[in-house]
Amino acid sequence: MSSRPHVASDLSGLAGSHRVLQQRIDRDTAAERLSAPGFWKTLARRPRQPLRLELVYLPYRQATAQVRYREAGRDVQRTVSCLVCANTGLAFRFDPTRVALEDGPQGDPLSARLDSDELDRRALDYLQRWTASARRARGARLDGPPAVEDRAYPIWLAIYERRAGTLDVEGVDAITGVRIGSATRQALLLALAVTPADAPAAGEPHMQGAHTTNG
Repeated sequence: MSSRPHVASDLSGLAGSHRVLQQRIDRDTAAERLSAPGFWKTLARRPRQPLRLELVYLPYRQATAQVRYREAGRDVQRTVSCLVCANTGLAFRFDPTRVALEDGPQGDPLSARLDSDELDRRALDYLQRWTASARRARGARLDGPPAVEDRAYPIWLAIYERRAGTLDVEGVDAITGVRIGSATRQALLLALAVTPADAPAAGEPHMQGAHTTNG
């Protein structure tokens, strides 16, 4: 018997059609956020202007399930969704009604380190844990298998030259406009197959799958 989590999906894997979470932050706004003094308040020294600023798309798996439980003597059904990063495997709650979708990007999403089965397993695990810990959810259960779809999350990726000729990355969330956190930065580094310690020399950025917006 297969150990693969039971999910409802018509997708065969990460390769193929990704629906894109629609960006709200344009390139000029992202550049302004990167140049704002407060953006670099956690660093001892503010870096120079980025060598390149590109819009890239991180691959995620979206899983949506119906959760059933009793509240105030009546049956309640609630829709719960999460996104699972296809590189780090980290999952988080996601409200798909607050972000518009559009067709695939002009170029493929960045590389994914985790396969489709692993993403499905992590998505199901997250939804089950959320259901078990949900407040007011006495006797809560998933009402059938979650439906899964691939998503591409837009990030404004800034490439900076550091000392010793190495490159480093920063970024702005192209939906919320905030500086990316450590988890998203790690996902970018994994997708680009570089780390701050072994990044390619200046002038040789490894930008696999990136969609260049500055020519």
